[in-house]
Amino acid sequence: MRILVGLSLMSLVACETTKAPSQLLTKGEDYQVSTSFNEDSQAIMVSIQANEAPVCVNPEDWPSDTGMMSSLSDPLTISRGDEIYKIDEIRVDGGFGKTIKVRAGEKISGSVPLSTFFGISEWVGTEEIRYDPMVSTCY
Repeated sequence: MRILVGLSLMSLVACETTKAPSQLLTKGEDYQVSTSFNEDSQAIMVSIQANEAPVCVNPEDWPSDTGMMSSLSDPLTISRGDEIYKIDEIRVDGGFGKTIKVRAGEKISGSVPLSTFFGISEWVGTEEIRYDPMVSTCY
């Protein structure tokens, strides 16, 4: 009887494939992030695409409709050589506390003006963009 109960418990554990609520997810496995520079608008373009399950993006790590983003966690930076440029302002146009949900298979896009970054005034083409938003499970 103990063997049967043990095997039943093992099979339940082995079949468990869903992640715990609010668990941080893995870039590439659970969601995709892409970035680019838009020359016309002089803005950093960011996008997040959910893979097979919906994902939630920390609202402080996503640009608002006006392109503002929190600088508290530095989710978006630009590097040029040894220099790292960070967002100069904390978002002041709302958006805090409103989780951004991305449905399975869907993609959301936003932009952050280059002028938002402290110390960088022009794009020369040698920059690297790093975007590491906090993304978790949501239902």
